[in-house]
Amino acid sequence: MTRGATIVMRKGPDYKALGVDPEIIGLCRAVNEFPSIRTDESCQGFVNDHRPGVPWAVYYRPHPSPPTRTGYKSIEFITYACGSEASAAGFDVRHRMNAPPPLLNGPGTCLYFIIEGIKRHPNEFAAFLRKMRKLYHA
Repeated sequence: MTRGATIVMRKGPDYKALGVDPEIIGLCRAVNEFPSIRTDESCQGFVNDHRPGVPWAVYYRPHPSPPTRTGYKSIEFITYACGSEASAAGFDVRHRMNAPPPLLNGPGTCLYFIIEGIKRHPNEFAAFLRKMRKLYHA
């Protein structure tokens, strides 16, 4: 699991040095391909018995924060793709958001989003997300 600094995966950093779980890297890359958002944390969860019973997860936020119009469009599209479209494609995926207390953490800068999945590999969801983006994202 990685925590803390934003991980920009477009340039292909040394993932081992960053502590990124190997089975979630593909999904982190797919999320980071959307404009004006960046992943912050990730975990491959149950994949390869890394953390049995725990869903895989990717945490992301607008970048810059507060979100630009482009970042808002990216978040909106990912939310759409994680809903009924993902379910119809056979994925058990949840998209949710969270924020620590804003007065302690900088109002307008602390909202983040989480994509969690069970039963299927995160690389399969990464391929699905890329396909949806190619077909439908403006």
